[in-house]
Amino acid sequence: MTDAEPPFPLDELEAHTKRALRAAALNAQRQLAPLEGALSAYRRALEAEVAREFALAHSLPQPRAGGPTREAAARTLWALVRELPELRVDTPAGEEPTGEPVGEPARSPRPVDNAAPDGPTALGQVLPRIAAALAHQNVVILGALGGRKRDLPEPLGAQTEWIDTSQGGAHAVGNLPARIRQGRVLGVVICESAISHKHTDPVIAAARASAVPLGFAGKGGNAGIARALRAIEAQLSADPTPPAPSKSTAHGR
Repeated sequence: MTDAEPPFPLDELEAHTKRALRAAALNAQRQLAPLEGALSAYRRALEAEVAREFALAHSLPQPRAGGPTREAAARTLWALVRELPELRVDTPAGEEPTGEPVGEPARSPRPVDNAAPDGPTALGQVLPRIAAALAHQNVVILGALGGRKRDLPEPLGAQTEWIDTSQGGAHAVGNLPARIRQGRVLGVVICESAISHKHTDPVIAAARASAVPLGFAGKGGNAGIARALRAIEAQLSADPTPPAPSKSTAHGR
């Protein structure tokens, strides 16, 4: 078959099926990533408590403190479970959705949903774990952005790296997977609605292997990025002093 000939029907059907399955897999990962991160944090908190009790009972050195308490980790996990679409209340016509599950009192909307807070104090109130970690690591936003960037509150704006895959081939992500494995990336926001799996696969694999938080932002709009940042916040450890990357800049460029 020459380059001028159209693809064979079965080849075209196979390619379409693969694209559809890839999109479905990314959508599932977008929903599961925050829950998996919160569940991992709860497991760490539970194991840390067991380790401390065992060390105390056997006169062993106490393990290094850090991370959320069991109660804090459980509350984060429970909050994410309550936001599952299966538990949301059906919104009557003409009313704004609250996103609240049946039988739960309404909560105040988080400011990051509507507009990015301005200044480090506001950022620390809305995304405290991200704000604390920005001194040592940066956030990466990955997608076919077409040159589009969003204004983010400082210091998040200065510590965010935008990787535009619309003008690059398979190597557009550069050394991002390596930097993730080296602990130089705080979290990755993926604008999955218009990005190829050849760009997302190595990044997601590296993030999963290194327990680096992932957030999914759809087309990369303000609401999508805010949602992704909240997902990263929920997956982060509460340890306020993550190790700084060795001999590298915050952006690792």
